[in-house]
Amino acid sequence: DGRLMRGANGNAAELGHIPLTLDGPRCGCGNQGCWEAYASGTAIARRTREALAAGRRSSILGFAGTIDQVTTYHLFQALAEKDALATEIWDQSIDYLGRGLGAVINTFNPDMIALHGGMTKAGSQLFGPLRKEVATRCFDDAWQLVQTRIGSLQGRELVGYVRARARSLVMNEAARTIAANGGRGGKIEKIGNEAGFLLQREVDVAGSLLRCCTQVE
Repeated sequence: DGRLMRGANGNAAELGHIPLTLDGPRCGCGNQGCWEAYASGTAIARRTREALAAGRRSSILGFAGTIDQVTTYHLFQALAEKDALATEIWDQSIDYLGRGLGAVINTFNPDMIALHGGMTKAGSQLFGPLRKEVATRCFDDAWQLVQTRIGSLQGRELVGYVRARARSLVMNEAARTIAANGGRGGKIEKIGNEAGFLLQREVDVAGSLLRCCTQVE
């Protein structure tokens, strides 16, 4: 609707902290079972290291060298060779990511889901199964709107889109503030400060949405 969702005190859209389970791995926020503790690139790498440390055999270790050096990139390499452990962890990750995206779509009814980060380099290995998983997790009419636009923006195109949306929202909010002041320009400093906050908050909110799904450290 052209308005930036900020929440009562500016903490809206921390989607990575949607709880998927009542307990589970400890999240960086201190809670347990958060979405990003399951579906982020960091979480995927952690689960992979845990499986290897527990004695699971995999070509992942050959690509990484040592368990401590394992990243999602090494899982991708093993996945290309149809490694059993890599396939198992990747399928789990698609499931976790699909659960969270289904909740987001059912709650906010967006017309686009933008993903970024190292996981998106998996290309069709990510987006193909992810679309199938999300389709089982959300309302049909909401899914019909968003299905072809999951991951449709990547890299520089995504950055450009976020900047354009930020600019649009800043202008909309500034215009509303001016209108609320009866069209008078006597509070330009306040409007300017609000616009600056909106710009930063738009980037923060977008970053929160994207990082919770796909960040790979």
